[in-house]
Amino acid sequence: MSSPQPPDSIEALADTLRREHGVTVNTQQRRRLAWLAARLGTPFVWTGLRPAPEECRLLVVVEPPGRLQLERLDQTLAQDGALVIPCGEDSAYDALKSRLSGFGIVGADGTEGPHQLWWGGHAGRNAKCTIHNAEAPAAMSLREPGTDHGKSRAERLLTLWQACTQAVVWRTQATGGDASVARPLEFDCDFAVRRRTDWQLSPHTLYFGRRPAAEALLLTWTKFCRAFRTVDDMQLLDQAWCLVTSQTALDTLWLPEVDQPVAIQSVKGFAGECVMAVPEWSRPVRPAERTGPPELSMPGVTTTGRCAMAIVRDSQSRGSRALASTVEALAHAFAADPADFCQLEVVLCTTRDDLHAAFSAASVDSVLVVTPAHVVTADIFRKLADESRLCAVVSPPLQVFDLAQSRALRRRAIVRPRADHEDTTGASVSDR
Repeated sequence: MSSPQPPDSIEALADTLRREHGVTVNTQQRRRLAWLAARLGTPFVWTGLRPAPEECRLLVVVEPPGRLQLERLDQTLAQDGALVIPCGEDSAYDALKSRLSGFGIVGADGTEGPHQLWWGGHAGRNAKCTIHNAEAPAAMSLREPGTDHGKSRAERLLTLWQACTQAVVWRTQATGGDASVARPLEFDCDFAVRRRTDWQLSPHTLYFGRRPAAEALLLTWTKFCRAFRTVDDMQLLDQAWCLVTSQTALDTLWLPEVDQPVAIQSVKGFAGECVMAVPEWSRPVRPAERTGPPELSMPGVTTTGRCAMAIVRDSQSRGSRALASTVEALAHAFAADPADFCQLEVVLCTTRDDLHAAFSAASVDSVLVVTPAHVVTADIFRKLADESRLCAVVSPPLQVFDLAQSRALRRRAIVRPRADHEDTTGASVSDR
């Protein structure tokens, strides 16, 4: 089923988000917004400056609400409505998410839209949004085998996906005779899955659509399964989902059924094993439906060479808009001049513990550390590449860590602090 084309009103909304709020939404995110607007009505952009209308069915929240505003937003949203957060990777929205039930996420896609769009609503209401289209052609359905065929679940699904022109659904015996899961969702999403109560992905129903993003997820999952055959494949799917969502606009739908939690081992040591390197992040609990680090991953011009990580420390120090602008500035700077780096990973760190964890897990060659209070110049990655092969630029104070040896400090001034009267666009930031 083809995706609805973004109407003029959605293009106007996207332009407003970019110009007035510093948030760029990619093509697939626009399609999801258009899908929601076609069913729920005109979206209301909530900034905290004026209240949303009563029983609003589609809210787009571009500023994290304060403690007193949370209750009001919850009451304003209609029971069958949806709330959209264009910068779902920002931890400042975690409190708002905790009051709602997540329905889906659309991933980041480089400079076209480097943020992860989250949307949800009141608990139990997403079942109404996941009505199957009875007129849509049936998807190819693959049952759990009764005997070991020597191939992983990922490999069998990828083979079937590549051999047909329809969406693919995996069903275990636990799903019984439910034929509805074998039909494409009205959502026209790329990936649909159930979640356990501890946020681990459930193996009972897996849906893969026909867009390239779905294939990217299947390919990445298959590579992980081949490299780590002793690790639970659903944990590998979780890691593959995080990686793909951070670098392509994978449109994910969370199916409403929730399973009970099970113990699944953590995964470490992906780096160097797969085509797309994965840092050694352990995710025992999903933080507010965020993918976790890296929040954005972008390829460079070359396919081989060094990898760079950009850490945005103190990510909440200047507010949500400043953080969004910093992420977009990093994406555009890397796209304009990646130097000899083949890949960039952007990691958001709110606390000192986050920063220490990022350095501990870093499996890249160079690490750039900035705050939302600094200017990200167009040649920043060229300057980083000209430094020692394994280094990190940290500010403030401006220092370099030698990651190859003892990480001793050396003074280096690459990123200059932003003055109170300027930002990357020349606009005033004193009111942020």
